[in-house]
Amino acid sequence: MQNRCSYCHVKGHNRASCPDRKARVAELRASKEAGNTIRWDDEELIEEDDRRLQRKAKARRKCSYCHKRKYNNGPEIYEHDRRNCPVLAADKEREYAANAEWRVKALQVLKDYGIGPGAIFDDSYYGRCMITKVLWDNMNKFISESYDMPDTCFHFVTLKDMATTGERVRVLRFPVCDLVTNRWNWKLRKENMVTPATSRLIDANMPEGWIEDKTALRYYFSTKND
Repeated sequence: MQNRCSYCHVKGHNRASCPDRKARVAELRASKEAGNTIRWDDEELIEEDDRRLQRKAKARRKCSYCHKRKYNNGPEIYEHDRRNCPVLAADKEREYAANAEWRVKALQVLKDYGIGPGAIFDDSYYGRCMITKVLWDNMNKFISESYDMPDTCFHFVTLKDMATTGERVRVLRFPVCDLVTNRWNWKLRKENMVTPATSRLIDANMPEGWIEDKTALRYYFSTKND
């Protein structure tokens, strides 16, 4: 059911957006500024428009990024919205560069450990296992910090499962190293690697443009993570 305008009585819009009302108010304002006397009901129409503009100014939109992450409720948040937020743009540029630097180091860790598809290692609980998949998209600079980021970085199966019941997939986090210091419960160490993956295989498995990929931090900068 369409709205009916209380000013022009036409369906399809309301009084606030009525083009006839807006045109009449503009005409009355111009006449008043020219020094002409206007009727009392026209004066009320101008006052009504003034009140509407005041309410609109008070209800102006604020930048959700700055409001929730930076300034809380300072005047800065009303100078722009999230779409053209300079603070968000600067944060993205900084974090993208930091993430690319992190991934360069992370790639070297994978090569040092020999972690790639087909790598075989010994686990104190599961026995001999094989890494079947590297979850490249889940590896970013935030996996060791207190953000709600996915920290599953590898899939593996036990050789026993492969020989008997099938490939039951299990998951692993990033290895303990200089990049990540809080993963005390990670069981894999360099000395556990039986048949490490070669650097050439790891490079071939890595997605093109992975180091510079900016979609890796998409969740961190999303409104859900505010």
